[in-house]
Amino acid sequence: MRHVQEGLRLAGLLSNTKPLLIDVAQDSCGRSLPGAVGLQGTGYEACFSVQIEGRFVRKIHALTGDNLTKPIVVFCVSSERFTGYNLALRLVALGCTNVHSYRGGVEAWQVNGLPDADLELQQW
Repeated sequence: MRHVQEGLRLAGLLSNTKPLLIDVAQDSCGRSLPGAVGLQGTGYEACFSVQIEGRFVRKIHALTGDNLTKPIVVFCVSSERFTGYNLALRLVALGCTNVHSYRGGVEAWQVNGLPDADLELQQW
């Protein structure tokens, strides 16, 4: 897992690799990075039940097209939360090999003057 520290560096990563963006959407105001998918509840640090874990695995396989080497960037609302990092750890444990954690989250993105968009929440 790699950490992306700055919004401008993430903007470069987005234009170069077109990763899957996952916002854990905890305490979300409905805005996020353009193209991000909102997966509420995926960043909790507690273990998932077998049933919930199965739904999570199926959703990640669907979002990546069964390609666990696809670049994925995960984040939350701000650097004060660890839900994005928790999701990154969960993805690595699942077998995803190209996971990036954007610590600053939506707040840092907006502070850098980068464009945001409505967040698309998805069921999982």
